[in-house]
Amino acid sequence: MAKDPDHRPDIYGKIGNSGVSVATIDDAKKLYSGFDLCDPKTSVSMTINGPAPILLAFFMNAAIDQQCEKKITALGLWDEVEKKTRCKIC
Repeated sequence: MAKDPDHRPDIYGKIGNSGVSVATIDDAKKLYSGFDLCDPKTSVSMTINGPAPILLAFFMNAAIDQQCEKKITALGLWDEVEKKTRCKIC
Protein backbone atom coordinates (compact mmCIF):
# COMPACT_ATOMS: atom_id res chain seq x y z
CA MET A 1 0.00 0.00 0.00
CA ALA A 2 1.01 3.60 -0.56
CA LYS A 3 3.75 2.75 -3.02
CA ASP A 4 4.79 5.22 -5.64
CA PRO A 5 2.89 4.38 -8.83
CA ASP A 6 5.56 6.10 -10.91
CA HIS A 7 9.24 6.87 -10.49
CA ARG A 8 9.06 10.36 -11.94
CA PRO A 9 11.55 12.58 -10.08
CA ASP A 10 8.96 15.32 -9.50
CA ILE A 11 6.59 13.03 -7.58
CA TYR A 12 8.72 10.13 -6.31
CA GLY A 13 8.81 9.96 -2.53
CA LYS A 14 5.96 12.38 -1.97
CA ILE A 15 3.51 9.68 -0.89
CA GLY A 16 2.20 10.55 2.56
CA ASN A 17 2.84 14.29 2.24
CA SER A 18 -0.61 15.03 0.93
CA GLY A 19 -2.30 11.71 0.33
CA VAL A 20 -1.83 8.05 -0.46
CA SER A 21 -1.84 5.93 -3.55
CA VAL A 22 -4.89 3.65 -3.73
CA ALA A 23 -4.45 1.62 -6.88
CA THR A 24 -6.23 -1.60 -5.85
CA ILE A 25 -8.99 -2.83 -3.56
CA ASP A 26 -6.30 -4.34 -1.33
CA ASP A 27 -4.75 -0.85 -0.95
CA ALA A 28 -8.14 0.48 0.15
CA LYS A 29 -8.62 -2.34 2.66
CA LYS A 30 -5.17 -1.70 4.16
CA LEU A 31 -5.78 2.05 4.24
CA TYR A 32 -9.09 1.70 6.11
CA SER A 33 -8.08 -1.16 8.42
CA GLY A 34 -8.52 -0.05 11.98
CA PHE A 35 -11.45 2.21 11.12
CA ASP A 36 -15.04 1.04 11.39
CA LEU A 37 -16.32 2.39 8.08
CA CYS A 38 -19.95 1.68 9.01
CA ASP A 39 -19.83 3.58 12.31
CA PRO A 40 -21.79 6.84 11.94
CA LYS A 41 -19.01 8.65 13.82
CA THR A 42 -16.40 7.67 11.22
CA SER A 43 -15.57 10.44 8.77
CA VAL A 44 -13.38 9.95 5.73
CA SER A 45 -12.25 12.80 3.54
CA MET A 46 -11.26 12.04 -0.05
CA THR A 47 -10.46 14.60 -2.70
CA ILE A 48 -10.97 12.81 -5.98
CA ASN A 49 -12.30 13.67 -9.39
CA GLY A 50 -12.03 11.37 -12.40
CA PRO A 51 -11.52 8.08 -10.53
CA ALA A 52 -14.31 8.84 -8.04
CA PRO A 53 -16.58 5.90 -9.03
CA ILE A 54 -13.72 3.42 -8.74
CA LEU A 55 -12.54 4.75 -5.39
CA LEU A 56 -16.10 4.81 -4.07
CA ALA A 57 -16.40 1.15 -5.07
CA PHE A 58 -13.11 0.39 -3.25
CA PHE A 59 -14.47 2.17 -0.14
CA MET A 60 -17.79 0.33 -0.22
CA ASN A 61 -16.08 -3.03 -0.78
CA ALA A 62 -13.73 -2.41 2.16
CA ALA A 63 -16.71 -1.49 4.38
CA ILE A 64 -18.65 -4.62 3.38
CA ASP A 65 -15.61 -6.83 3.99
CA GLN A 66 -15.12 -5.25 7.42
CA GLN A 67 -18.69 -6.05 8.39
CA CYS A 68 -18.38 -9.63 7.10
CA GLU A 69 -15.17 -10.15 9.07
CA LYS A 70 -16.81 -8.76 12.23
CA LYS A 71 -19.76 -11.13 11.86
CA ILE A 72 -17.54 -14.15 11.15
CA THR A 73 -15.42 -13.33 14.20
CA ALA A 74 -18.47 -12.75 16.44
CA LEU A 75 -19.94 -16.10 15.42
CA GLY A 76 -16.59 -17.92 15.63
CA LEU A 77 -16.86 -19.23 12.07
CA TRP A 78 -13.31 -18.63 10.79
CA ASP A 79 -12.50 -22.37 10.62
CA GLU A 80 -15.63 -23.06 8.57
CA VAL A 81 -14.96 -20.12 6.25
CA GLU A 82 -11.38 -21.25 5.67
CA LYS A 83 -12.53 -24.80 4.86
CA LYS A 84 -14.99 -23.51 2.26
CA THR A 85 -12.53 -21.12 0.64
CA ARG A 86 -9.65 -23.57 0.24
CA CYS A 87 -8.66 -24.36 -3.30
CA LYS A 88 -10.22 -27.65 -4.40
CA ILE A 89 -7.20 -28.38 -6.64
CA CYS A 90 -4.66 -27.99 -3.81
